[in-house]
Amino acid sequence: MASAVVSWHGADTGALAPIRPAVTFGFSSVPPRPSVARVRTTIVGGTDAR
Repeated sequence: MASAVVSWHGADTGALAPIRPAVTFGFSSVPPRPSVARVRTTIVGGTDAR
């Protein structure tokens, strides 16, 4: 991601910030300051794993 315009309840959340330390595995990232994120997980499967 190179740029984004984001607001929370009408307030600008600010510019993108570098991730320190850089994430080197999986699909993860950690903001340099506290933040709130809503995450929805969807599991789709066609077989019974029992």
